[in-house]
Amino acid sequence: REETKVITFYTSKGEFKVQLFGKSNPLTVSNFIGNVEKNLYSNSKFYKIINFPKSKLIYGGIDYNYDYRNI
Repeated sequence: REETKVITFYTSKGEFKVQLFGKSNPLTVSNFIGNVEKNLYSNSKFYKIINFPKSKLIYGGIDYNYDYRNI
């Protein structure tokens, strides 16, 4: 079984957890964690959520007020 990491999102509507599969998707997970550590998702908006029977697909944006010059 693949080792996973769980990230918790805190929103104005509550919180939810996302399970990351680093062995299967190492670059995606690495990029996502790097962006989380840089606070790129702070104050971002979710603009579309699709509920599948066994999972969800969430579309979100980034905070355009963030200073991206130092990334």
